[in-house]
Amino acid sequence: MGSDIRVSVNLFCHELDRVFEFYRALLQLEEMASKRSPIYRALAASNTSIGFHAPAAVELLQAQRWRDGSPGAAHYPTFHVASGEAIDRLTLQAPALGGGIHKPPYVTYYDTYQAVLLDPEQNFFRVDFDLREPAIGTMALDPTPADLDRLHEVIALSRASRDGGRHPFAAMVTARDGTRLAQAMNASTLDPTCHAEVEAVRLAARQSTRDDLAGATLYSSAEPCAMCAGAIYWSGIGRVAYALSEESLLDLTGASDENPTLSLPCRDVFARGQRPIEVIGPLLQAEAAAVHDGFWR
Repeated sequence: MGSDIRVSVNLFCHELDRVFEFYRALLQLEEMASKRSPIYRALAASNTSIGFHAPAAVELLQAQRWRDGSPGAAHYPTFHVASGEAIDRLTLQAPALGGGIHKPPYVTYYDTYQAVLLDPEQNFFRVDFDLREPAIGTMALDPTPADLDRLHEVIALSRASRDGGRHPFAAMVTARDGTRLAQAMNASTLDPTCHAEVEAVRLAARQSTRDDLAGATLYSSAEPCAMCAGAIYWSGIGRVAYALSEESLLDLTGASDENPTLSLPCRDVFARGQRPIEVIGPLLQAEAAAVHDGFWR
């Protein structure tokens, strides 16, 4: 037996057709028409299937506790997809199809890029992509050598910001061909809205067309906060790469009055927009965090 076992997923549904159509549209899977019945639907997936049971099926399966809402049958299906781009796309589509986002895309400690989403009945399900796969797709979650070079540069610039009496943050915008359009250090001690990313976006936008910015990448020594993510979104910049994650930054700043860090990933902000933004990070976290040693406490 062993490797000969094929696993399929079956979900209990209060509203069979609504939940079935949600997963069919989100995952772009074909119905297994031969399986259709008044109380059951099925979708064909790679080497397996996803089944959907109507409330009447509960009687047949003697899963009464599920229908009554008490502890009993539960599910947490995981759908493995082919690229990081697919994770971001599914995260955007789930709310539009009547579902929701429980946890926006993030990189796990076991090297997957994943999101935890909700279907129309508020059931959890996970979509993930293994970053150890040789191909990551158009999302380019595996950084290029140029990405790492630029991040080393902005981390060095963040140290220069600290040495100059500013907060230890920096950002840079480059064109599609790698040409540097702008760079900036943090100036929030003078104006609390003058984060490095905002300043770099403003400088780049003054000298670039919308088409230029669509192909541009913003590099930051730390993950853009909600304000900076908003500036990136409205500028039309198409790609972001960052070093230190917002979560890691929060661990460093703690309850500092000078930098009351928001625990809000930039991917969560971008996911609420109407255009995709490619995001890569966190990267070089130890190098980026070293610049903050002893600064906030």
